[in-house]
Amino acid sequence: MFINLGINDQGKHLEARIIYKGDKYGLNDCLTYDGKGTPLVEFYLLGKDYKQFVSRYYLSTLEGTCDVLPELNTTPATQTGLCLCGSMDISATARQVQTACNAV
Repeated sequence: MFINLGINDQGKHLEARIIYKGDKYGLNDCLTYDGKGTPLVEFYLLGKDYKQFVSRYYLSTLEGTCDVLPELNTTPATQTGLCLCGSMDISATARQVQTACNAV
């Protein structure tokens, strides 16, 4: 199920998808999430005739509660927003990241 995140600050339409343990994901659903860690949050760019994968993060990373590198948990993306792909100038606002995280 995809979550409509609306239009970002660059005027691009974003959607998110939550990946839980046992879910298929990746190119042509070739991977199965083993569930080690928190659920995954995928971000997609929507065009007129396409949906393009942009990036994927652990929920804990977006919420600033990552156990792997706790020193990086200063300000969560749910408060600051997130650069999803610098080379394509795609970002998600704090509200969009929070909306995706709330869907878990």
